[in-house]
Amino acid sequence: MICGCQTHPLVDVSSSSQLQSHGSVAHSDPPESAPYQSILAPAPIGQLSLADVLSLAELHSPRMAAYVTDIHIAQAQSRQAKRWSNPELELEMENIGSSGRFSGIDSAETTLSLAQVVPLGRDITKQYELADVRRQQAQWMFKVERLEVLHEATVRYITTLVVDRRLSLAQRELQWSHAIEQLITRHVEAGDASPVEKSRVLVPVVMAEVAVERARRECDTASLALASLWGTRQVSFSGLTGALEQLSPLPESDTLVHLINTNPQVAQWAAHISEYQAQAQLFKAQAMPDMTGRLGIKHHNEDDQMALVIGISLPLPIFDRREDDVLAARLGMTGARQRQRDTQLRLENMLSQSYAQLADSHDLATALQHRAIPAATEAYQATQQSFNQGKLPFLDVLDTQRTLFELEHRYITALQDYHLAAAQIEALIGSRLTDLPISEKQQENPHEISEQ
Repeated sequence: MICGCQTHPLVDVSSSSQLQSHGSVAHSDPPESAPYQSILAPAPIGQLSLADVLSLAELHSPRMAAYVTDIHIAQAQSRQAKRWSNPELELEMENIGSSGRFSGIDSAETTLSLAQVVPLGRDITKQYELADVRRQQAQWMFKVERLEVLHEATVRYITTLVVDRRLSLAQRELQWSHAIEQLITRHVEAGDASPVEKSRVLVPVVMAEVAVERARRECDTASLALASLWGTRQVSFSGLTGALEQLSPLPESDTLVHLINTNPQVAQWAAHISEYQAQAQLFKAQAMPDMTGRLGIKHHNEDDQMALVIGISLPLPIFDRREDDVLAARLGMTGARQRQRDTQLRLENMLSQSYAQLADSHDLATALQHRAIPAATEAYQATQQSFNQGKLPFLDVLDTQRTLFELEHRYITALQDYHLAAAQIEALIGSRLTDLPISEKQQENPHEISEQ
């Protein structure tokens, strides 16, 4: 969904997609310049596809802009690490203001020299290598955050579709309740039903009215939450495209596990390990003393003579050889490897849970759409017809109607669970589910689920 959203079931391929040129999130490099800094928040109009939502969230998210800034900071620090320290200009005067022939400044000796620190342990090279690794870390953090932003955008998109679907169902339920109320009213007026039946039918009508208002508020809230992803506080779009009913065959679970290592949350730890390695190399380089060379000219006021001055200073590594810093860096490498393994296991556990939810909701949605809901619809129509013929009491009509709408609500919930699980899996593996081999069960019993 995230890596190739133009082919996802929720995407209307006929709509304009701004993400068709985007590659896999797990491997995409961040831009050299920040495209996220827009003065005014966008105000998209019309129907938005999932591709449109992902594009808006990626290009205008304040969170993404912050991480792009971090990359630029790391790039600047990487360039700074290659620079040598500034030379020092030294001015020294001797034999001033003393007694005897050294009184005044006639016997003064003035030395003007230039000093430069020369790193003998390749400190600058090691500093740059460390800064470059940290720049790579900033890029990995960008990829992790980008994945989270796109996943959140997908979840909010699905949620908005679901609440809109629930609103349509609530409105249909209200229409049916009104129709039954009118039917009962005619039976009561004709003397074919007790006035008590009219009181009973009023309860579903009231509850349906409440459900419609609640669903409308949920739609407004979901739409506003979706618009906030690209930094706006107003909803300008008219709706969303996408088909919740279109499900994809289940992929092989073993194939998914092998793709976990492509997740930026796992891959970024390689940069952390490299950072500790670069730190250890830098500490070793800094343990070697840096030589300071001096070159200058000395002037003797007494005889107006000039002399060349050359000097070298070298610290003695007696008290500090950076052993503990090197040890700390090596321990940091060990800790980073452990955290990498922990992250991998945690994501594999999330993948296992999401796959179970995907399979369960897929089977449930399929069973509800193809078997339970058609049977409940047929039962409701038959019960209503029998009631009109005076063969069944009105309570049977209410019971079959309630059963039908309960199944409809469960169907929407199953569709929501399926697409949320699919979004989570695709965010974890960085690939589209439609690009993966399907399971043997799906090959033997493929379910054709058409778009309603």
